[in-house]
Amino acid sequence: PYTRIRAGTEIFLDPETREVLWGKMRPAPDASTALAKTKQPPPAAEQKSPTTDQAFSDRLVGAVKPLYGKPYGEINCYELLVKGLTNLGVRYEGAGGLGRKLMVMAKEQGLPMNAYFNGEGLIAASGSPVYSKTLLHVRSPEQEASQLLKEIEPHLEKGQILSFSIHSRGHTGIVSRDNDTWTLINSGEMDHTLNSKDLAKGVGEESLAAEVRDWFKLARARRESLRVTLGKLNEQQLMTYAEPPLTKPQKA
Repeated sequence: PYTRIRAGTEIFLDPETREVLWGKMRPAPDASTALAKTKQPPPAAEQKSPTTDQAFSDRLVGAVKPLYGKPYGEINCYELLVKGLTNLGVRYEGAGGLGRKLMVMAKEQGLPMNAYFNGEGLIAASGSPVYSKTLLHVRSPEQEASQLLKEIEPHLEKGQILSFSIHSRGHTGIVSRDNDTWTLINSGEMDHTLNSKDLAKGVGEESLAAEVRDWFKLARARRESLRVTLGKLNEQQLMTYAEPPLTKPQKA
């Protein structure tokens, strides 16, 4: 990430976490690393009904479940998100599609055209971050992963997007829940699958906690920085890319 910082970008050091932050990585001046921690809920009269956003999140989980068991060669982790959204009527391809928006965002920042083809890009274009943390060095994977899980657990909801990014790799999936266990619906190595019938590598549902620990271990093994982003997509923003309804031909 350091090689892509544009000239003139302001760089900040978080005195508490000792993290180096810039651009969108930098939280609001009065925010902690866990963005949601500092937000106080509005008075009851001003709170949104949970049905609208949560209903969309539930539908997103439902939209990808028919894809369980698809091999990774047919659909990777990002394509899984895209397929889920298109199943809900979001236009991704072509002019005016969400994919084009992501390419424009990358071009404006001088990045490769596919730089935002990931969970973080979808959150930036059509949602809002709930939690974001960057660790420049992972020294104790188990301990640091456990700390991060404690930080994000109060903010977890079904249908959120969870992304991992190190210098050499990235991964993303959809948060879900199986009884009392938070899970991650994704496409990849099914190392912690909840269903013994899942493919070794493909679309399935895994323990979210185990997946988090794996990425901390990977970042430590490769000696790379790790960024974890949790966000929620916004139905109203996504409807900007809704497929136009089919119209019946009018009679002459």
